[in-house]
Amino acid sequence: MKLIPLLATLLFSVTSLYAQRFYPSGLQSREKISIGIGSSTYQGDLQEGRSLASTPDIMLSYEYQLNPRFTLRGDGVLYRLKGSDVKAVSTGKRERNLSFHSTNYELSSSVMVHLFRQLPANYANRRVVNIYGLLGFGLTYYNPKTTYKGQVYQLRDFSTEGISYGKFTPVIPSGMGLEFKAGRKFNVALEATYRITFTDYLDDVSTTYPDQSLLASELAMGLSDRRRELGLEPMAAGSQRGNPAFNDGYAFLNIRLIYFIDKVYYQAKDKKKRLKR
Repeated sequence: MKLIPLLATLLFSVTSLYAQRFYPSGLQSREKISIGIGSSTYQGDLQEGRSLASTPDIMLSYEYQLNPRFTLRGDGVLYRLKGSDVKAVSTGKRERNLSFHSTNYELSSSVMVHLFRQLPANYANRRVVNIYGLLGFGLTYYNPKTTYKGQVYQLRDFSTEGISYGKFTPVIPSGMGLEFKAGRKFNVALEATYRITFTDYLDDVSTTYPDQSLLASELAMGLSDRRRELGLEPMAAGSQRGNPAFNDGYAFLNIRLIYFIDKVYYQAKDKKKRLKR
């Protein structure tokens, strides 16, 4: 029973010592949270002609400032991708007649580097405009679907090229942003980023047409070769269906509203004396 009073005395002593050596010095902000909205753009085998198809996305972020220039950041993103051969430039792609859409999720972490230094203890007097770059690593869930004869199907389930692929792929986020001061605790940023992926199946298209007789069902055959819907002859096994030389990717163009979380910080009393001199 003597242990409890002993622990209480020890805790009081440590607290008193800390209070004697340090004093509250003001507010600082090392942490930020933000929400971003914008558009996501897919890059792959089913790009719609010379233009890129944009779809909405929403991003939630947390940032922790390590020093005046470097910040760690975590992102969670909900985004959509789509692509179609309908507006393709080449006749061959239009006759291929493939399409996809998907709702995907991403979790990633990045290191941000600001061009101009920002002291956490002087965040309220930060620059009106700052520029940053970022580079990171993450993981995204993807699930390509298509509409076929009025019904929506998950293409992964049908192995349309005779190849199975997973639900997740690593991604490498990279990009730049322009950040504006919008108040004591708020910034607004315009940010453009690109995701390098490690898959060529974001759109379910990559290599060649399989031997149709090896597919599991008539439905799988129809989803694999959609030329038949245009009254064209099916492609022979081994004919080019996609381009496996390059993996698929996607980009975000977002506007982010950033909120600074401030906290009291403490400095040593001997430092306070030096400052007074």
